[in-house]
Amino acid sequence: MPIITYIIIGITVLVSMQGFNSKDFAYKMSFSPYLAKHYNQKERFFTHMFVHSDWGHLFFNMFTLYMFAPVVINYMDSFSFIVIYFGSLVCGSLLTLLFHKDDLSFVNNKLPNVFTEYRKQVEKHSKVRELFACPDKINSPQIEE
Repeated sequence: MPIITYIIIGITVLVSMQGFNSKDFAYKMSFSPYLAKHYNQKERFFTHMFVHSDWGHLFFNMFTLYMFAPVVINYMDSFSFIVIYFGSLVCGSLLTLLFHKDDLSFVNNKLPNVFTEYRKQVEKHSKVRELFACPDKINSPQIEE
């Protein structure tokens, strides 16, 4: 088994475990197209690669990596594998950014308990577009009595 596979698995498991223990850490590491675009948090293109939502998600991804990485590395080489592995993750993030760049990003544990507070949080970071222009004057026919 190539050493690079163990290194990626080790780093991913350690970072994901930290995310399991701290939801704030997991949130800061996760990918958010809205935050990447509007708050220039470009590091999220890379940090999300190492965070998983739960043990099942982590196990499945690391098992798949463990099984397929040696095949790719034997067919190519370690450097090509690293380029493909990280390149595909960044390209996936770019595609997500393309379709969801203005979607408001939040996690359930960040929602305020009171709707008024929630509305204030959303309005701070939202732009409301007019559906149509408001007329200066409304012309209506005269109604005879």
